[in-house]
Amino acid sequence: MAAFAQNIRSTVQKSLSSGMGVWGVTFTRFVYALPFAWLYWFSLDGQASVEWLSLPSLFWLTIIIAGCAQILATKLLVQVFSLGQFAVGTAYSKTEPIQAAVVGFLLLGDSMNMLGLVSILVTVLGVMMLATARSALSLETIFAAMTHRPAMIGMASGLSFAICTVLYRAASQQLLSWEPSVGPGIEPVVAAGTVLVSVLTFQTLLMGAWLYCANRADLLESFRRWRVAIWSGVAGCIASIGWITAVTYENAGYVKALGQVELVFSVATGYFLFRETPSRRELLGIVVIISGIVLLVLGT
Repeated sequence: MAAFAQNIRSTVQKSLSSGMGVWGVTFTRFVYALPFAWLYWFSLDGQASVEWLSLPSLFWLTIIIAGCAQILATKLLVQVFSLGQFAVGTAYSKTEPIQAAVVGFLLLGDSMNMLGLVSILVTVLGVMMLATARSALSLETIFAAMTHRPAMIGMASGLSFAICTVLYRAASQQLLSWEPSVGPGIEPVVAAGTVLVSVLTFQTLLMGAWLYCANRADLLESFRRWRVAIWSGVAGCIASIGWITAVTYENAGYVKALGQVELVFSVATGYFLFRETPSRRELLGIVVIISGIVLLVLGT
């Protein structure tokens, strides 16, 4: 669900990028998702048990770092686009599941079995095949370019995304172990929803203030085009609900590996909406990704 919704959000943002700067488009994913996130939170059974003023300070620190990491990850990925080596940078940004597995182990002690690790490697390989399918680059060239600037920025973007994902899991775990003064503890779904509205509120305020000071034209344009941008918010909210709820229950590396199915949806969207015929290499990449997901399901 999260991967499919994320694909829809990316498609809407692609249409918004015409006539609006990168940061303005990025802002829409936060500001238009925020009201739907709060509606979702208020609909949850048990949300009344959240005592906002009594939440631990470590939770808020985790939210701030995670929110900044996600914004940084987006900025780095956009920077790759301007370097003229999109395929290399994008391919390395898709190493996020591997990095999430490592970061999860280092920060939270999350472990995984051998089959789970192999499945992550297989899905990443499939994604790299898809990322380079429409370029003249081979996988050998991609790996040889590991020390080049686009690859390094791509890996940094993947690392930042991995850090924010693991920290969302950490924030949820902190809420699950927190004991309110009245009533039972927080349920996992409520914990995930609380993380969602907290980080979206922070990101919206931070980016809104920054755009107001640095790029007011993009800020105004993001509101002027609300009829299209609102769908980015709806899809982004659904995607975030799925991702954060998933990592509340499961290892972030596994979740992000399973989420690579988004690239399959992306190819399908290109075919059905934009009449983009997938190449043989793209089809092979899809097969590799699906094989990795099957291994992941079997291993967990």
